[in-house]
Amino acid sequence: MRQDAVMEQVFDVVNAVLRRDRQTKRRELSVRGYKVIPLDSQSGLIEFVTETTPLKEWLSAAHKR
Repeated sequence: MRQDAVMEQVFDVVNAVLRRDRQTKRRELSVRGYKVIPLDSQSGLIEFVTETTPLKEWLSAAHKR
């Protein structure tokens, strides 16, 4: 869980960089984040994000092509 929280911080930095670049700002590119609350080293809460595809599902479908 703590790694997820750290990645959310990385996503925030990436989004700040994307907003500074003229082309990426014009294209409205960004990394969609989610809320993470680590409770201890092995557990926590992760926000449910609608209208997304799990990475495993996407990779399985892409691998079949």
